[in-house]
Amino acid sequence: MTSPAKRIRDIILEALIAILLVTAFAVYVIKTHDATKVRDWTPVIQLGNTALVFGFLIQWFRYAWRKSTFWAVLSVLLLVHVAVYMLLLGRIHQLPLVYYALLDACELGVFERILVRGISLGERLVR
Repeated sequence: MTSPAKRIRDIILEALIAILLVTAFAVYVIKTHDATKVRDWTPVIQLGNTALVFGFLIQWFRYAWRKSTFWAVLSVLLLVHVAVYMLLLGRIHQLPLVYYALLDACELGVFERILVRGISLGERLVR
């Protein structure tokens, strides 16, 4: 059971993250505004997708926030995720949103297993 102070802290943190994402989206829309061209939404979709996947992982592994192995493994997963999206999905100009939903489910399943094994391996190495 979490205390009211922790709940308030979490809500403030979530609100700040939401404000940051909305601000980044607004800046992107304003900076890339050109009435003569069709807007490329791929970076916005990929940013939202990354926030969704890693937001869920961070929430699921709340118990491991104080462990450095969690953050190390999560950082490596984030780098791999971004690299794959930039290299592979960057070449596909229009990927339907339903594919992102399928990719998210696969990524969450694979990343969850990697994090569980990475955290348990880190605990064994520390002992």
